[in-house]
Amino acid sequence: MKYFYLYIIFFCLLSNIVYSQDTIKFYFDEEWNELSDSNNASFYRKAYKDNKIMIVNDYFIKSNRIQMIGAVDIKNPEIKEGPFVYYNENGQKSSKGIFLKNKKQGKWVYWYHSGNKDAEGLYSDGLKTGEWKYWFKSGQLQTSENYKDGTLLSIVKYFENGVKSFSGEFRYGLKHGKWTYWNCEGNISMEGNYKNGHRTGEWIRYFPEGCMKVDYKNDEIVGQQLGSIIKKTEW
Repeated sequence: MKYFYLYIIFFCLLSNIVYSQDTIKFYFDEEWNELSDSNNASFYRKAYKDNKIMIVNDYFIKSNRIQMIGAVDIKNPEIKEGPFVYYNENGQKSSKGIFLKNKKQGKWVYWYHSGNKDAEGLYSDGLKTGEWKYWFKSGQLQTSENYKDGTLLSIVKYFENGVKSFSGEFRYGLKHGKWTYWNCEGNISMEGNYKNGHRTGEWIRYFPEGCMKVDYKNDEIVGQQLGSIIKKTEW
């Protein structure tokens, strides 16, 4: 993209130009490597100056449809600034959010090609924070995660029928604390604790005819016991 950056720098130095009337155009291959002309191009870019930013619109060559709408810092074109919207070639949005000094900031939303929502959550200085949600292509909630400073703290996973699949917490990126697993009918199939990514203490596996209690230490079995029929259901 060296031509794009060099042209913008030169563009900014020409103070007598009526900037709003000047649009520059560039071409890119499917890997977004810049090309000297439209031959073998998959995308093209139109850019023009607006105050202290450069408005950038990217397009698909074949369909001439918009691929991205955004803006870059006019003194440093590698820095994305402000709202950005990305599109699939079918015209549906693929993602939408804000950049602040080239880092994702605030709420971002992602979509499947069909237009159904794929994911949604918050960024702070480019790192995921707070609750993030992910959906199946059908529109059913698939996963709910919680982050702090880009680190995953907890997760709840669902089957496509809406029933929980598993839930648990993390510490320093490793499973830690109580984890619970369900079958697709909503019955608990297994539960126990992790410590620094390893199963520890008593774990219980539930079966139609009963249960099995297994004791772990550092992910290794140190004892087990068959129990009477127990059936736990939680939605």
